[in-house]
Amino acid sequence: MSRVNVRQPARILLCCGSSGSGKSEHVKRLLAKTSRALVWDTEDEYSERGWTRVTTLRGLIDATRGVTRARVAYVARSARFGDWARVALAWGHCTAVAEEIASVTGPGKAPDGWGDLVRRGRKYTVRVIGITQRPAESDKTIVANATTIRCGALHRARDAAYMAAEMGIDAERITRLEPLEWLQLQRSPRKITEGRLKFP
Repeated sequence: MSRVNVRQPARILLCCGSSGSGKSEHVKRLLAKTSRALVWDTEDEYSERGWTRVTTLRGLIDATRGVTRARVAYVARSARFGDWARVALAWGHCTAVAEEIASVTGPGKAPDGWGDLVRRGRKYTVRVIGITQRPAESDKTIVANATTIRCGALHRARDAAYMAAEMGIDAERITRLEPLEWLQLQRSPRKITEGRLKFP
């Protein structure tokens, strides 16, 4: 039986905002509801109870191959980003989170592995989440394919203007955001919501 399901809807979230805007906290809350996740963990911040931390490609493959339930954080050099993305696509039926994509992508075409994950992930039931402080410096593939964009405060005018254009809103709405406040665009059906990240 084929692993590919072309009828699966895309689930791609781009989460952006300056440092301290609540991006990672929001994503961690989403991940708390899944038992099958793979994170590109640039800052080694997912190594907590319930997560498997790996630092080698072999460790990443071993942590996912034939495993039904796992939450794996991959802490590795930037050169391994494409390998991480390929493993996520091969594993399938998971949530794949890439922390700070501006560190491993540029504003042009998405790098090998990552581009495939973003474009083809839905067919393998992969929910893709990209996180960045600098959306204008991140690849356009995830921006173009994102089904949801969540934007927190952006301190740089260029980033705010870039995201405002992508979300179809006035840039001032983004520049006025306070820490932990957010605007969210759902592309289909189009809907803009806003709020503030709250802590217990």
